[in-house]
Amino acid sequence: MAASMSQAVRLSCRSLLLIRSRCCPCSCAQHTAVSSAQTTGDVVEKIEIPKRKKRDSLSILKALSSTVGKDDLAPGYMFVDDPYLIPRNPREQKMFALSKSSGREAARYMISKVPDCFEQDTAAPHIPAFMPPKTSYDHTDPTELALIERIQMRHVKNAIEIYQHIKRNGSNLKEETMLRFLELLCVFNGQEPPPVPHPETVFFSSQEAQKKPRFKEGIKDASKTTWDNQLAETLFEELPNKTPEAYTYLIRGMAKYFEADKAFHLYSELKEKKISVGKEVYDTMLRMSGKYSTSSEECFKHIQDLFIDMSAAKVKPDVLTFNAALKSLNKFAGFLSDPKIRGVDYVGRYLAEMKFLGIEPCLATWAHVLFITCFQKNSDGAKLYEIIDHLQGQEMTFQDPDDLTFFSLAIKKVFFACKDLEIAYKIDELVNTGSNKKFLGDQNQINDYYNYFFRVLCMFETVDKIMEYYERLVPHTWLPYRNEFPFLLDTIEVEKAYRHLPRIWSDIMVNGYDYISLFADRVLTMMVSTTHPPELQHRFAMIAKHIMKTRDDLIEQQKKMSVEINAPMMGNIILLFLRDGQFDEAWNHFERYRCQHTKFAGLMLDDVYVEMVDNCIMQQDVRKAFVCVTLMGEMSASNQREMVEKIKKSFNLTDSEREELDLLVSS
Repeated sequence: MAASMSQAVRLSCRSLLLIRSRCCPCSCAQHTAVSSAQTTGDVVEKIEIPKRKKRDSLSILKALSSTVGKDDLAPGYMFVDDPYLIPRNPREQKMFALSKSSGREAARYMISKVPDCFEQDTAAPHIPAFMPPKTSYDHTDPTELALIERIQMRHVKNAIEIYQHIKRNGSNLKEETMLRFLELLCVFNGQEPPPVPHPETVFFSSQEAQKKPRFKEGIKDASKTTWDNQLAETLFEELPNKTPEAYTYLIRGMAKYFEADKAFHLYSELKEKKISVGKEVYDTMLRMSGKYSTSSEECFKHIQDLFIDMSAAKVKPDVLTFNAALKSLNKFAGFLSDPKIRGVDYVGRYLAEMKFLGIEPCLATWAHVLFITCFQKNSDGAKLYEIIDHLQGQEMTFQDPDDLTFFSLAIKKVFFACKDLEIAYKIDELVNTGSNKKFLGDQNQINDYYNYFFRVLCMFETVDKIMEYYERLVPHTWLPYRNEFPFLLDTIEVEKAYRHLPRIWSDIMVNGYDYISLFADRVLTMMVSTTHPPELQHRFAMIAKHIMKTRDDLIEQQKKMSVEINAPMMGNIILLFLRDGQFDEAWNHFERYRCQHTKFAGLMLDDVYVEMVDNCIMQQDVRKAFVCVTLMGEMSASNQREMVEKIKKSFNLTDSEREELDLLVSS
């Protein structure tokens, strides 16, 4: 009895302490430990309060998103709309996205033209970008305050005018103001800032306007603007004290607009004066080394000298510093890829130094390494295997704009050199790890990656596995272009997996008339290569009917583009109708060819006449059989005599009909 009472008291005390600790954990932790020790005698319980985790504003959204995952069959977020309006091919996607962008531009234009109509601010919190841009100035006189106001608003031309007025008036400016004005001039090259493009415009930027890096061209800057900023150089000379900031602004401005000679001259000047500058200047000079050098040895010497200068100035490099050095060597990738030069040794030194400093390479680093070591298409790609094995299972973080070039470059290397399905799968697995898909880049780079990935699949994988990927990605993630469809059709033909042709043809149709014209002949030839189950045969006949209807519609509408149908294609269309049991449809097309055969280039295959005669016999239509063998004679078909004999045996002919057939053979 006493023992049970004692146990009940201990449980009650424990429950009370637990409630108190939940209400005030900080103040009760020590008391709980002591009380527990007293009640249990030998067990000391200690409550450890976990440290507070730092979370950003997107943590909850990320957690919720991780529970759902991505639906590959759903359209991209920017294309979500009424189902009828969801784009189905690359052209429609581009038009859809750029239409949205155009609408925003129109709204921006109206706000700038009639700002008085948009002064009401209903957003909470306040969003400056939604409000009309400020066009008036608080300071109109040519003073230092007016110059500062225009610098803050990034009105370069007006800032230059105010500065010139101040100089003519003989007024002096503070050194801080002059530095801010110098920074503005160097960043924008003395020109007005270009308008910030909408994300859709960047995502679908045309390849003509913004060249993407190709396998042979390396990773290059897209801008072509040249340095034309005499005012910035004059302002720099007028500075009473040429501070490290002034050198930094001018050097980075010259480098941004490809004035390598002046940038290196200015760097030599600050080096002689023993002026300490930040890491950004060294990164800039490293990026310019390739443009300033005429050979790989000279480039490597410049890079080595810059690293020595950094070490002497006790400036710590980071991953962007080494990326800049490797990017400069890209210019000489063709030379460094020669086995005699051993460019891999150049790269190895930088990677070893990064490892020594505890710097983890990013995707841009590996992209530069891959480009230099595997420049030649016939290289073995050994470095690629090492890189992918090193990155396997990692979720990458964005550190360098060139991070977006890695995956497309890697998969191209697999296609051109490695020819290895396993490494292609590893690359795709890495792409689908975490949020790594964002490193595929814009729409052009996404298409580039999947184009070459599917080419590798078509070379080595079974058609069922290929179509599994195809169904998952097409049409909302990727649509094959005209260079990719032949690879898919080759694989289907090799494995005789003709059941997939209707699915492929539907995507060919979605891409437009030019695609239909390109692949109609190939698809028709594949569909008649053998007999198929009735259901599939019917679908093939519908494809043939659609091809002819498309051709006729284009001719009727007098379109410039047309679907060319030659005689062999016409024969294949007739065969597809015959094999689907559509004799009347087949005969209509046969009559069309007979009456207009001069409009169809080439000759129909003899098999078409044979099957047509056989079907005429099945239909017991002797007149149509006679028309067939007559056309065979006109087209010099090799088996006309055989078909004539078959008709004689299959029909009860009169003497005159037999004489007519004999005359056809003898003529």
